[in-house]
Amino acid sequence: RFDRRCNQLSHLRIDSEAAEVVIIEERDRLSRFDLSGNRRWEKVFESSIEGLAIGANRTCAVTTEDGRLIIVDGDKRIVGEFRALPRETLAVVRLGPRWITLAGKAQQVRSHHLDGSVEWESTIPTEAWRLVRLASRVVARAAGGRLFVLDARGRMILDSTELPTEVLLFLNRSDEPSGLFWRAGNLMVTDLVGQIQWRHLSSETLGPVTAGAAGVACALGRELAFFAG
Repeated sequence: RFDRRCNQLSHLRIDSEAAEVVIIEERDRLSRFDLSGNRRWEKVFESSIEGLAIGANRTCAVTTEDGRLIIVDGDKRIVGEFRALPRETLAVVRLGPRWITLAGKAQQVRSHHLDGSVEWESTIPTEAWRLVRLASRVVARAAGGRLFVLDARGRMILDSTELPTEVLLFLNRSDEPSGLFWRAGNLMVTDLVGQIQWRHLSSETLGPVTAGAAGVACALGRELAFFAG
């Protein structure tokens, strides 16, 4: 139970290496709990938190609405910081030992060291709104569904316009990126350029869906369906 009134939980992550749960409360408090529900510590920020990523050795990174990337260690000390100019909210994911941020309006993808300093910076052709990690790659997603795939050195290895906006990206059992989406009664799984890997035709309505290396699980009508990877 929370030890005080809590109106909003905006982020919830599991730090599997530390066996702890990391949450954002009231959009300005970063907290760590052990698996017994005991709060280890909390840290309050002056600006609202927009993004959260979990790193190694109990580190985590948050991005704030005033355009900052802030890295916090396992004892809640700030060990790194970066400020986006022009100022805008950043998306953030972990990629190996680095933090990757996306400044969507500025069309910049950046890799950061633990202290927040920039290792590399890559420009994408248009504005993007979401950042996803897929194994050793990151994907910046534009509002219209266009995907920009970059490797760990910031090189763009794919610019794809073949997938719809609502596509769910995941890694299949071969550790290759795939996309899952619903089209006119077809549950479709494709690669990132739209080549069909498999599809399932159904007259039922698609409900919640998730996918990973083990396969695809979804609600079809009143039934729960699982398709092995």
